[in-house]
Amino acid sequence: MTVYKAAKVYGVPKTTLLDRVSGTISADAVKSGPAPTLDIDQEARLVEHIKLMANYGYGYTRSEVVDLATSLAIHLGLREKDKPFTLNWFYSFLSRWPELKTIKARGLAMTRAKSASQENIDKYFQELEKIISKYNLQDKPYCIYNVDEKGINFQHKPPNVVSSKQSKPPGIVSENSPTLTIIGAGNALGTQIPPYLIFLGARMNPDPLQNCSEGTAGTVSASGWSNTNIFQKYLSEHFMKYVQGLTNNQPVLLMYDGHKSHY
Repeated sequence: MTVYKAAKVYGVPKTTLLDRVSGTISADAVKSGPAPTLDIDQEARLVEHIKLMANYGYGYTRSEVVDLATSLAIHLGLREKDKPFTLNWFYSFLSRWPELKTIKARGLAMTRAKSASQENIDKYFQELEKIISKYNLQDKPYCIYNVDEKGINFQHKPPNVVSSKQSKPPGIVSENSPTLTIIGAGNALGTQIPPYLIFLGARMNPDPLQNCSEGTAGTVSASGWSNTNIFQKYLSEHFMKYVQGLTNNQPVLLMYDGHKSHY
């Protein structure tokens, strides 16, 4: 039937039906107001990822979900970096996907957390085996990489020394205690990516890189630690420069832990 007849028969405002038919308002919209930034398919992919990670034993916090969605929206060109999502978006997101809910994570002693559960370990290696088979990496150890960071504190703690009871010799310590982070990576063949150093500071000075091993590069951060932007810069400008196996569109598998700077 025509829009005008349908509006009369079903008691729906004519302009509402016209907006849906013309595409001005998505047919999937179930409430008034502006449409969500991410469409239903994009949010569905995000939901599946959240559920998958929870099944692997790594549940995201509310702020981590917000950061994850913001990064996705920026990647898709739907959001600017200076306009991240907020917790208001998060609660609207939950209302659109009732299958998700916030729950209190069960307590787990550190000794047990380090070894995790057998179920989670099995799931991890099952997923890893699928990926290795899917991309034909069984006989390509040079295409399987691992990356991690190590923070180094330069504060020297004086050791115990033998002395007379009357004297207490001084121990030399540094006046301040800056933190230096090293990002290191290597493949299963044993080939190393040159180190990437993160210094404490606001402007990069090339002097600290003098006399470093060949290929060493670096940057600065306000804390001396890595963050999301630095890790992305490391991957695009440093890792991709030295990684092996990028010929004939051969995929490379990169494994790393769940540190927040890796999202």
